[in-house]
Amino acid sequence: MRLTLEFVPQRPSRWRWVPGIVTSLAALVLFAQYTVEREALDSKIAALAEEEKRVLRLQQEQEAADRETPEQAAERARLQAISDTLAYPWHRVFATLEGADMPGVALLSFSYAQSGEVGEVVVESADAQSIVDYVSALNGKENERPEWYLASLQPQRQGSAPTTKAIIRRFAPAR
Repeated sequence: MRLTLEFVPQRPSRWRWVPGIVTSLAALVLFAQYTVEREALDSKIAALAEEEKRVLRLQQEQEAADRETPEQAAERARLQAISDTLAYPWHRVFATLEGADMPGVALLSFSYAQSGEVGEVVVESADAQSIVDYVSALNGKENERPEWYLASLQPQRQGSAPTTKAIIRRFAPAR
C-alpha cells in the first residue's frame, strides 16, 4: 500500500494582515502618547528648575534681610542690658539693706552697679556711732571679709539739731 500526499495550495486569507496592522497602530498610539508625556515631563522639569531658582533667590533675600545692622545690634545690646538689670537678684541687695535697719538711721539714697557689685548708700543719723553700727549690721556678724565700708562722714547742722551724713560703699572683691 502506498500512500500519496497531495498538497492543496491554500488560498491566502484576507485577515492575515490584520494583526500586523493592529500592532502597527498600537505602536503608533504608544509612540504618540510617549511623545506627549515626554513633553509634559520636560515642561515640569523646567518649571521645577525655575522654582528652585526662585526659592534660592528668596533665601538669599531673606538672609540679607536677617543680617543685623549696627543700629539693630546697638538696640539689641541695650535691651540685653535692660534684661540683665531685671534678671539681677535684687532681693539679696534689698534683704541686706532691710536686715540692717536701725532706729535713728535714715536711708537717704541708694545706688548700685551690678557689673562690679559696687553699691553706695547715703544715710543720716543724729550721731556717728549709729552710722558705724549700721555699717556693722550691713556686713553681718558672720562675714569675715567686710564688704560695706564707711567712705565719708560729715557732721551737718540742719536747723537746731546737728546730724551726721555718711556715705557707705560696698565693694565685693572677686572670690
